Amino acid sequence: MSNREGHMSEIDLAVIEHGLTPANVLHIEEQLDELLLPQTIDLTLYRQIGDPALRAHIDRVDVPLYVAGREARASAAARRERAVRR
Repeated sequence: MSNREGHMSEIDLAVIEHGLTPANVLHIEEQLDELLLPQTIDLTLYRQIGDPALRAHIDRVDVPLYVAGREARASAAARRERAVRR
């Protein structure tokens, strides 16, 4: 995925959420930038992705990093279920 400057990012994160605003995403991006990682990170709201192929790819191969309101075991079970379907 290309970032705003047109460069390819090394880490692409799509936030699937309910209630985050673009301002919230900007704040998260600023926090990630402060980590001073050697990789560039591109953060986007899933609902703002207009490319159906990219959305399908995310739906197919996503790896949840955090799921609000669920225990880690539930997330691991969902990953195993997706792996079986592939």
